[in-house]
Amino acid sequence: MKNRNLTNRAYHDVRNRILSFQLLPGAKVSDKDIAQQMGISRSPVRQALFRLAEQGLLQTRPNKGFVVKVYSPEELQDLFVFREAMEVKAIDLAVKKLTNWDIDRLGRQVDTYLVSIGKNDIRKLNQMDRAIHATLMKLGGNRFMIEYFNSLCDRIQISFPQLRYTEADLRIIHEEHKQIVAHIIQRDAKKVKTALSAHIRIGLEEKLRAFRNV
Repeated sequence: MKNRNLTNRAYHDVRNRILSFQLLPGAKVSDKDIAQQMGISRSPVRQALFRLAEQGLLQTRPNKGFVVKVYSPEELQDLFVFREAMEVKAIDLAVKKLTNWDIDRLGRQVDTYLVSIGKNDIRKLNQMDRAIHATLMKLGGNRFMIEYFNSLCDRIQISFPQLRYTEADLRIIHEEHKQIVAHIIQRDAKKVKTALSAHIRIGLEEKLRAFRNV
């Protein structure tokens, strides 16, 4: 039990470092260094790193040990295709059973995103954007899709530490979210799926453009 708790501690510590860009794509992750920093043995740290590798946040390289995963443009496109398929299916599952409370919750999230744009905290806005899409997934009610979606979002998130948005870009994203919610209010699954697919594909193109400009 103690070793499991230490492994979980190490897992969450390293995962947080990766998702907050303290460890960038390609960065070496040393089990020895992390164990020393945390004051624990290397064994639970290595177990945590293998777990993160299974989830696509780390990868192993010959003679280099663990490094933060670097995704190719082709892999990123595949991730977004998978994401679009899951979110569109979630809408199919959710749209006919949504309550007014569900819709109000989505609307509040979208409104909060708009209010936060002027603060120009990209990390916070990314978290809020992810929360909106996570809510759509949860409303679909398929727990396996939700689990895969969270892992998918982690992989996408770590791939773009260099991404920057202007206030105009962020307002466009808000309008896209707002349009999706408007179609949800109308219970128009076809329009929701069309707007959602367009939103995801535009996001992919923007991210790939930033990726190529590095």
